[in-house]
Amino acid sequence: MARSFQSLELFESLSVRDNLLIAADDGRVRHYVRDLFWSKRPTLNPIALAVVKEFGLIDVLDKRVDDLPYGQRRLIAVARAMAGSPSVLLLDEPAAGLGDDETREFEA
Repeated sequence: MARSFQSLELFESLSVRDNLLIAADDGRVRHYVRDLFWSKRPTLNPIALAVVKEFGLIDVLDKRVDDLPYGQRRLIAVARAMAGSPSVLLLDEPAAGLGDDETREFEA
């Protein structure tokens, strides 16, 4: 189960990619141990990549979240909730604070 909050609750000083990686982390201990001895740049899993494409976030993956406009940060918050492949997704006013144009885009 995952949820998005009415307030964004993003890691503002991190990149979009890092926010999604955190959400998509499966929490397996072996991954943490492996990373201690063989450190490499983590990659987004296939579900997180599909979410990135669906939400049109490819061009902003390496940008800091706090450098992006509010409407895009709202999309990132929902994308982050979806990146972990939840069986249930709860959205708390996902279009709150968006203008009419952004709301229509979000609905599409």
